[in-house]
Amino acid sequence: MTTWFFGASSDWSQRIISNLEGKVIPFSRSINERRNPNIDSITVNYGPSHHAKLWIEEVASVQPKPDRVIFNFNTSATPELNENMLTDVQEQYQVFGSWWENNKQQLFFRTLLLNWLTNTYNYKGDVVHITSQISTDHNPKYKHLQMYKTLRAVDYEIIWNNRACGMNAYGICPASNRKPQQWADYIAEHIQSDGVGKHWLYGVAETEDPDVLTMIKYNDWEKE
Repeated sequence: MTTWFFGASSDWSQRIISNLEGKVIPFSRSINERRNPNIDSITVNYGPSHHAKLWIEEVASVQPKPDRVIFNFNTSATPELNENMLTDVQEQYQVFGSWWENNKQQLFFRTLLLNWLTNTYNYKGDVVHITSQISTDHNPKYKHLQMYKTLRAVDYEIIWNNRACGMNAYGICPASNRKPQQWADYIAEHIQSDGVGKHWLYGVAETEDPDVLTMIKYNDWEKE
């Protein structure tokens, strides 16, 4: 089993990697942009588009073919729109623009890389997107998180498109990550379990026993 892991420099990512069986090839941004600059990781160029294409042709193409691809991108703080956008519409447009600029490269890179894997290898392996389940929740109390929910909804569309192309793609949401290392262990165990991918999205949740975790599962339309 060969895993390509994108976003490998954080302690949380390293904890997951330490629990994965087989060969793990870690990819991270340039050293000065990494959470931990001392992590031994292959530098990846997420964009602009011609740089991403060149990176795939020169770096990704010489790596062992993956059986599993994991994306754990840091989206940083997501700017949100004001409740009354008309008070300063130009400023709100800039907020929207910064949201797009901060995320378009990683969204395009994921799409480009998986398209390349499909066209090069007819890839049908696992694709794990570390994301959030919040965009499935239509509770009005989250209305102030429109931009963040929109970002995660784009993740969902990438997952659904991956699945439509025959990949075993799904998202995992760490949710309220109060015990990040324990939850990383649990997620790594789940990623390697039989039948994972039957559902398109999973969310980690605590049970009545805080030391026992469970997975919330979201059904796919053709597998209900």
